[in-house]
Amino acid sequence: MQDALQQTVMLEGTMVDRNKYGAIRELARLGTAKKEIARQLEVTVKTVRRALKKPQWEPYQRPKPTDTVLSQFDEWATSRAEEVNFNAAILFRELKEKGYTGGYEMVKLLVRPLREEFQQRVDAVMRFETGPGKQGQVDWGSAQVWLGDQRVRIHFFAMVLGYSRRLFARAYLDERLPTLLAAHQEAFAWFGGRPSELLYDNPKTIVTDHTASVLTLNTKFADFAGHFGFDPRLCRPHRPQTKGKIESGVKYIKGNFLPGRRFIDLDHLNRELEKWIVEVADVRIHGTTGCRPAERFSEEKLIDVNSVPPYRLETALTRKVARDCMITFGANRYSVPWRFAGQTVQIELWGDEIRILQGEEVIATHQKLVGTGKQRINPAHFQGLFTDRLEKKKEEPPRFDPWWKDEEVMIRDLDIYDHVANM
Repeated sequence: MQDALQQTVMLEGTMVDRNKYGAIRELARLGTAKKEIARQLEVTVKTVRRALKKPQWEPYQRPKPTDTVLSQFDEWATSRAEEVNFNAAILFRELKEKGYTGGYEMVKLLVRPLREEFQQRVDAVMRFETGPGKQGQVDWGSAQVWLGDQRVRIHFFAMVLGYSRRLFARAYLDERLPTLLAAHQEAFAWFGGRPSELLYDNPKTIVTDHTASVLTLNTKFADFAGHFGFDPRLCRPHRPQTKGKIESGVKYIKGNFLPGRRFIDLDHLNRELEKWIVEVADVRIHGTTGCRPAERFSEEKLIDVNSVPPYRLETALTRKVARDCMITFGANRYSVPWRFAGQTVQIELWGDEIRILQGEEVIATHQKLVGTGKQRINPAHFQGLFTDRLEKKKEEPPRFDPWWKDEEVMIRDLDIYDHVANM
């Protein structure tokens, strides 16, 4: 098995810290020229050189307030300021409830540098550019969607290429690991390849222990990454800004594609989503790059994965096919070719597709039903059933005829029975 099974992943946040120093160091690591770094971060080249010479970042040290009345509340006020959105009036009111006897101006002086420091950190979490084929970003989003006459919670898998901003998205009924892996393979097929690395949050389907200082990949997902040869990278917990490209992509789907739409079923939704990506998302002028993603995509340098066999991770179950040629799964029923009635089959759940197998042979596939108490029937599964039975009947040997079949039967007058009854 690939070394990826044992590997731990360096947190994206440890390289792109919440300040421009971290961004400068990361861009330099990626081989970006100093002038280009300065342009992207809106700093001088001199600032870039100075940051690259420092072995580590030195955080801003806020001078302690000279007001001794406020100093005793300094630790509490500093931690509370961000929670009240650096609103000095709210902080002043709460401080008075805690016994603060000083004035409002001193609270304003305390809040001002804290607000500026916070804004610098936010500005530093910028969407620095990556080269063609270097990085993709992956995320899930969910929304209530009309499927037929039902409102259903749908999960949208989205992958965006960092250089071109070209988007892939698909709707599913859950975010489980088999669905996640199936969605990746759909995305690779859509783009015709994969980037060198993919950036993620740290969901449970990918990360084993969220409390560890160094996050470790789920062994199944690590094996999947090794199978396709890409490098998975993880954001620091609670740092969604680090993957701002895909965060924007998910919001774009919810804000531009979904409003006002209704769908017949999940298949219809995904057909409409693909059409929207091609006709709208791919051809818009992107606000950051100033180019159409479809045009910029021609410069991407993706790695071809057509020769890589599909990765199989299934939830395998067994069922016995009923006499009516149906199997039950998830409180719904699905048809199976009639010749397998009474036999045991296996069920593989792959994304939102249910595959029914006997041995290695896939004998039926169905889209997973939404809700319970429903059934999905493929009429082709019953073709030839009655014809086959008629043929078998024709082939049956003639039945043995009773010895009396050709004998003459005496017909008596009914009066004889009255006579016998009166004897």
